[in-house]
Amino acid sequence: MTIDMTKSRSSIRNLIDSYGSTTTITPMTITKDKWGDKTESDGSDVDTVSIPFDIFSEKFNFKQVGDINEGDLTLIIKDTETIAAESEEIRYKITFDSIEYDVTSVEDYDISGITLAKQIIVKKRD
Repeated sequence: MTIDMTKSRSSIRNLIDSYGSTTTITPMTITKDKWGDKTESDGSDVDTVSIPFDIFSEKFNFKQVGDINEGDLTLIIKDTETIAAESEEIRYKITFDSIEYDVTSVEDYDISGITLAKQIIVKKRD
């Protein structure tokens, strides 16, 4: 019996839309001056919806990808969102429940070559 992963992906997207909270993704370009000091410049905000991992795992029985440190938060977003972990040139900031977080990890939930959702681990900004 073959499972249609596109139906599962649609179910996950519906769950995120139904139970999610407004989330803003902000890409930030990182530049360095001649002394090596970093400057962050905010890019264009993208408004989306995310749900805490516990709601997602209750419904779909998925396990968390990667380690989470005390104080970190795990959110699930749709597979269609553009986001990545920090690199030398770019990092992402998430605003969730009016609190700003830095993205520390981004993982795809892939099954049979289809990305069902993205898990992001975030840390409260200093």
